Amino acid sequence: FSMSLLSRFVDGLTFKVNFTFNRQPLRVQHRALELTGRWLLWPMLFPVAPRDIPLLPSDVKLKLYDRSLESNPEQLQAM
Repeated sequence: FSMSLLSRFVDGLTFKVNFTFNRQPLRVQHRALELTGRWLLWPMLFPVAPRDIPLLPSDVKLKLYDRSLESNPEQLQAM
C-alpha cells in the first residue's frame, strides 16, 4: 500500500471498493481467434503430431539443466 494511505489509516476505517469488468481484452482475444481462422493458422497454433512416432530417436541422451530430474523416472519420461 502507498505510504500516504498508511499514514492516514485509522483502526476500524472501512473502504468502499468498486470493481469494473473490462471487455476489451476479451474482444481482442475473440478477434485473434477470428483472424487465425481467416489466415488458416490453426495448424500452426494447434499442431497435430502422430502419437505413435517419438519426436526424438530413442538413442538420444538428454542433457538436463536440472540434474535432479535424472533420478526421477516419471519426470524424465514426461519430458
